[in-house]
Amino acid sequence: MTRSVSWHVRGDPFGVRRIIDNISKSPHTGVDVRGKKGDKIIASNDAVVALVDKQFFAGNALVLNHGQGIYTMFFHLSKVLVKPGQSVKKGEVIALVGATDRATGPHLHWGVRVQGARVDPLELIHLKLD
Repeated sequence: MTRSVSWHVRGDPFGVRRIIDNISKSPHTGVDVRGKKGDKIIASNDAVVALVDKQFFAGNALVLNHGQGIYTMFFHLSKVLVKPGQSVKKGEVIALVGATDRATGPHLHWGVRVQGARVDPLELIHLKLD
């Protein structure tokens, strides 16, 4: 039985600049969440699958469109369980943790964009929207 990812950040937090070969690179655009290969990843809210793709840095990538310009991104996945255009519900299993492409080990890179701006996903967890 696989378990769902628990929200323990590993690696670089949101916004940290990485330096490779003494060259400052773009800031980290999400958070890396600890997980074991095969751990379940669930949708944070209702959405439509906007993209499923294999990318050079992100590996197996999944992007959800939550409407009103809000997108969540999930990278380095071992398996994506949804297809582009599919509607998903909050809490639905959408993918499994992996370590594809530019990853040093199994984890979930979770990113959020709101109206095109990169946002720290952990800040959204604490919002009270009532």
